[in-house]
Amino acid sequence: MRVIDFRVRPPVGGFEEATMYRMPDRTAKMGRGFGFATPSPTLSEPTTAVFEKELRESVIELAIIPGRTGAPNVGPTNDDALVAYARTQPDRLCVFPAIEPDDPGWKSNAERLLGKTGVRGSRWNRGF
Repeated sequence: MRVIDFRVRPPVGGFEEATMYRMPDRTAKMGRGFGFATPSPTLSEPTTAVFEKELRESVIELAIIPGRTGAPNVGPTNDDALVAYARTQPDRLCVFPAIEPDDPGWKSNAERLLGKTGVRGSRWNRGF
């Protein structure tokens, strides 16, 4: 059985400024509410090195990084930065960039991003 995590948030491309990393105690409390007894090591030390070590030690075979638009407190992301990061481990990481359909240039942006190595899908993120 292949294990795929469809919602990883490495501390790069905008996620490092998100509430989850800026307020780790709040994030850990929310995680406990979902049944996660132990916070992620990356939460206490938000670096790509810790994230990658955590990923290597897990059973996750493919980690999908979903891009985000809007929502300043939860981390609007830079899709190009996420794609560049995913290219460092193409067998383990991929990106679903955030496409904002209300953006006038959404179509050309989607075509540009979907043609990049490391991108295997997209996330339509209307107003979020």
